[in-house]
Amino acid sequence: MFTDFGFQVCDKIYHLISQHFNPTFIEITCAELHEKLEVAATEEQIKNWLTVVNLFKPQTLLLEQVNYLNQQIDRSVTALSEKVKRHKETLLVALQEIEKQIDAIRQQNRELRAAFRETDLMNDILISHPVRDDSEEVDDLISEAISYFEGIHFRLAMVDSRIDKIQPKIKQFFASLNRDIFNTKVEKFLYFLLEKSQITDKQIQFPIPYNGTIQLAAPPSLLL
Repeated sequence: MFTDFGFQVCDKIYHLISQHFNPTFIEITCAELHEKLEVAATEEQIKNWLTVVNLFKPQTLLLEQVNYLNQQIDRSVTALSEKVKRHKETLLVALQEIEKQIDAIRQQNRELRAAFRETDLMNDILISHPVRDDSEEVDDLISEAISYFEGIHFRLAMVDSRIDKIQPKIKQFFASLNRDIFNTKVEKFLYFLLEKSQITDKQIQFPIPYNGTIQLAAPPSLLL
């Protein structure tokens, strides 16, 4: 029965593997595994349950979900490196797009972390399961399962850590770029005013589109 369940899981994984990111499926799978573990009381039952876990381990769906997010970060960083060579104003747009991608990856990581929350409950059961004292073989298998789930959480934490390191650099780049673009535009505008403005009847006449005037103050009279 447990083995059949495992093969069903593997079959689902095979059809969903190309979708890369599917936290809903992860959540359902983990919930089903947790439910099966809750009733696995004997050594034979826990062995069957561990067999199910081992069946879909090689399919790497769980880890592939996390790896997919890391690959997305890599692509964003690579895209940023390539777009640095662009014209500044074009680069600013590119930076905005990349920052949106990074935010989306962080949100996906939150969804994935929520989907994996059942693994914490499974680890709690496995750590204190009484059959560990009765069989060294089962104890070793349980330890492997615990390490497997902990490894997933570690990778999820690493995704957040990578984003935490990247986002401040993007924001710093944004600030520097915006400042340079602003200074350049102000400089161009001032040169434009100097070249195009005229003084007529003690009034500064600005060029279109401003087309306004400023009254020049009369110089103070000198009393002799």
